[in-house]
Amino acid sequence: MASPKHFVGYTLGAAGMSTRIEIYLDYLCPFSKKMFSTVINDLQPHVTKTFQASITFRHQVQPWHPQGVFLHETAMAVHKLSPTCFWPVSTILFAAQDEFSDSKTVNLSRAQLYEKLIDLVTASDKIDVSKDELRALLMPKNSNEGNEITPVLKTHLKLTRHNSVHVSPTVLINGLVVPQISSSWQAEQWKEYLDKFV
Repeated sequence: MASPKHFVGYTLGAAGMSTRIEIYLDYLCPFSKKMFSTVINDLQPHVTKTFQASITFRHQVQPWHPQGVFLHETAMAVHKLSPTCFWPVSTILFAAQDEFSDSKTVNLSRAQLYEKLIDLVTASDKIDVSKDELRALLMPKNSNEGNEITPVLKTHLKLTRHNSVHVSPTVLINGLVVPQISSSWQAEQWKEYLDKFV
């Protein structure tokens, strides 16, 4: 069973709401970026009030963008240091998606990518963590055990595999995959579907 501490701060709305929406997203997936924007900017206020539903972000790391692991690790590190900063850091990472594309990162080392990410997120006044704090969590140990965030990353990946999520974005409502919901959905389509569902 996943440790609850790894998931505090990932949910908008009260955790005990009767309808639970989970969105599985990858920071380097353009379709995830589109869904994240719709959910945050257009849907979230309506859903949490009108439908008494919660919205939870789930990490869906896609291996064909290997540098994407570092974006997710950075978000998890920020979350570990300051859980309330998770949604703001996600907004920052999605906005910087193009900066971390395959072609723009192919010649960067792991250390260089971490430093680039650390500079990016700490430049925002919405992220209340320091560069040194992030660096301490992200830089690998003197072994092949990964970094301080590796156990957290494994917990999220186990949840994704447990729920048989293979693509991003994927939406679950009350624990069941809803394949018809896609990144092309606008807020009105979400509302129409949820009105029937709840």
